[in-house]
Amino acid sequence: MAAWVEERVRRRFDRVVVERTPDGVPTVLAELTGSGPGRVVVYTHYDVQPAGDLSAWDSDPFGADLRDGAVYARGTCDDKADITARLQALDYWLDTNGRHAPVTVLWVCEGAEEIGSPGLREVLGRHADWLSASDCLWESFVRRDDGRPEVAFGCRGLVSVELRVQLLEHDQHAAFSPVLRSSAWTLTRALASLVDADGEVAVEGFADTVREPDAEAASVARALIPPGATLGPGGASAWPPGRPVEELALRLSYAPTVNLSALGAGDPSSESTLVPAAATARVDLHLVPDQDPEDVVRALRTHLDDHGFSDVEMRVGTMLWPAPGVLGTPLANATLAAAAAVYGEPVLYPQLPGAGPARVMLDVLGATTVSPAGTTRLGSGLHAPNEHGRVDDYLDHVRFSLRLLEELSRPAG
Repeated sequence: MAAWVEERVRRRFDRVVVERTPDGVPTVLAELTGSGPGRVVVYTHYDVQPAGDLSAWDSDPFGADLRDGAVYARGTCDDKADITARLQALDYWLDTNGRHAPVTVLWVCEGAEEIGSPGLREVLGRHADWLSASDCLWESFVRRDDGRPEVAFGCRGLVSVELRVQLLEHDQHAAFSPVLRSSAWTLTRALASLVDADGEVAVEGFADTVREPDAEAASVARALIPPGATLGPGGASAWPPGRPVEELALRLSYAPTVNLSALGAGDPSSESTLVPAAATARVDLHLVPDQDPEDVVRALRTHLDDHGFSDVEMRVGTMLWPAPGVLGTPLANATLAAAAAVYGEPVLYPQLPGAGPARVMLDVLGATTVSPAGTTRLGSGLHAPNEHGRVDDYLDHVRFSLRLLEELSRPAG
């Protein structure tokens, strides 16, 4: 994939460098000279999630099956549509306007985003002077079912942790359960201690450094969820009861959370009665500015020990720092104008609900991030079987990317 991206970037860009992370993963860096003074980093990633259970796919996950007006394949939306749509838009621009883009385009395409972008900071740090800019076009966000585009700013942080308890050397018959400690019960009690009855994080110190949004951002966030909106099968509401829609909308952008992504002990497909030797869980802690992932890990370990769960082992995986969303930048304004022209009136997320390495762009290159709508919809199956993007949505994605170049070509003010 890195070679594929490099070959296509070399057709268009004035300077191309392929750098490897300490783990040997290639990152494709490039510069296309602009006719104007602006500089924009364009970020994409060529790696994808594993296909997972092949039986859950209706076609080969890497076969790019075209059916019913959509392309089905792993990575179709996340994130290969961004790579190709942006390159195609540059093609159209250069064919029409000569060899220069309206602003200098600084291309960053990495290959380890799906595992937390290890090594990206080091790679960019070696080229910080060359790639520095105040704006970064991030990977794309989603379109709503009615076609309206969603545009998001900044990025959440993330700490991924595996929690494990093993109190026995091997599984035992359940007849011995009256005299044996249970790994499964120990872990589930530990997990339950992480949140209160309302689902609020109960880890002391977890949210001490959370930055309150300013009045403008909070007002924008509260308008995200329309009154009467529901989630869930059959239209049944999945929102927590008793909370106003405006509060839930604000939480969507600005509330840090502890989420239980996976939980396992024993073999659920077997009818055997036993005491499992071990139990495991995967917990992801979603952070907002200005939480520090390292402080959060320490707070989690202290919480478990102080609550009598020193038997719970922790293995920390991905750690991503949150990046604050910034409204009103030149790229932000151009993105909103282009989205309105191509898709319709955009919906603004002042803080992107998802996580990613956007903080690296801010720390190393000085760039704040904007995530525009692209090919993806909520039903596109990102990270799930049968990931797909509609062909007409993809063509709109190309049109948007071209219109964005047009907006960036307009004189400031």
